[in-house]
Amino acid sequence: MAYKLEQIRYKTRSALRQYRLSPYDIELIHHAAGNLLQDPVNPPDITTLAATSGMSRSKFYRCFKQIFGHPPLDHLRSHRLHLAKHFLIRGRHNVTEAAYAVGYNNVSHFTKIFTAQFGVLPHKVS
Repeated sequence: MAYKLEQIRYKTRSALRQYRLSPYDIELIHHAAGNLLQDPVNPPDITTLAATSGMSRSKFYRCFKQIFGHPPLDHLRSHRLHLAKHFLIRGRHNVTEAAYAVGYNNVSHFTKIFTAQFGVLPHKVS
């Protein structure tokens, strides 16, 4: 039992450890984040972003999360939702058009995650 507790403690300490990132790695991650957000409808996949950054998928994911505080796909989702909110506030798009414009094909899923992000239904944004 003591052995199992020590394993759990070690895993917890390992998970909390921050990795030292070189300025070059930070620059590569920021560049990849720009590429990720460039086309929210057809974003590159994580493997492509990692490859263009010269990193493995796991290192890319870990570095991205350390710099931005969340994984790449959460970063993309947040950007898409903020962009959709902007479209809705401007009044030039209805909910369906805004969802499609930022890359969501399922309007009910878009409504669900939009409401979770902003605490208000998309059609009530003003």
